Amino acid sequence: MDELKTNELETLRQLSHGSSKKPAPMPRQLTNPAYDFEHLAETLSDALLRQAEETMAEAHRVADAFRQFVAVIRGETVECSKSLADINARLRASGEQVLEASKRFNGG
Repeated sequence: MDELKTNELETLRQLSHGSSKKPAPMPRQLTNPAYDFEHLAETLSDALLRQAEETMAEAHRVADAFRQFVAVIRGETVECSKSLADINARLRASGEQVLEASKRFNGG
C-alpha cells in the first residue's frame, strides 16, 4: 500500500512540474479478486465469441465458393451431356449409313 502511494505521489510530482518523462506505471489495486475473475471470464467469453463469429464468416465464404463451383460443374455437365447426345446421334446415323451401304453392296 505504501508503494502505491509513493508511486502516485511521484506521478503527481512529475505531472505538476511539467516533466516530459513518462510517469511510472501505476500498480494495479486488487481490491476485489472476484472482479478480476469476472473481468477475465468476460474477456475470454468475448474472445471466444469473436472467434466463433470469424469462423462462421469464413464458413459462409467457403460455402459461397462451393456454390459457385457447383454451379460451374452443373453448367459443364449440361454442356457435356448435350455433346454426348450429339455424338451418339451422329454415331447412330453413321452406323445406319454403314448398315444401309452394306445391305446394298451385298444385295440385301
